[in-house]
Amino acid sequence: MTVRTNLLATALFAASAAASAQSPGDYHLYFTEAFTQYGQSVEDCETLRETKQPPSADVLQELRQYDPQNVRVFLVYNDYKRMQNCSSDAATQLLIATGSLKNEGNLLEETRQSIEALEETLFLGTDLDYEMKYRALPTAIRNELERVDYFQTPYNAFSVIDEL
Repeated sequence: MTVRTNLLATALFAASAAASAQSPGDYHLYFTEAFTQYGQSVEDCETLRETKQPPSADVLQELRQYDPQNVRVFLVYNDYKRMQNCSSDAATQLLIATGSLKNEGNLLEETRQSIEALEETLFLGTDLDYEMKYRALPTAIRNELERVDYFQTPYNAFSVIDEL
């Protein structure tokens, strides 16, 4: 039993040492793979969004019951959130890659610049701005429209607005 425990400890130590001795090229590959996966995820979500059929006449009728400005805010924000949710797993992996490499001293300059540029665009405050407008909607409208099945997956808000 002791031999097996020692072998396991040695293997874990070796794996840990190997992981901490990455080359700048390995870090760059890790970051670019995470970035590529995120990009592919966003493209897949865009495809879902753009190929979705227009809402039914019943859904359009329900939307017409409410103030047009409130409906536009709901549609745009909800569309934005659905797109975020659709690509959230890949976005999380990209954030983990960015966070884990941010303070790494052994990066290629290209990798460091990419991480800095990504950080600048990730935290523009767009989420908060959308969230505040959405929260300003009357609760009844939000609750009713959030229950509509059509709005549970990505859709093109501006196409729906055009249908109205």
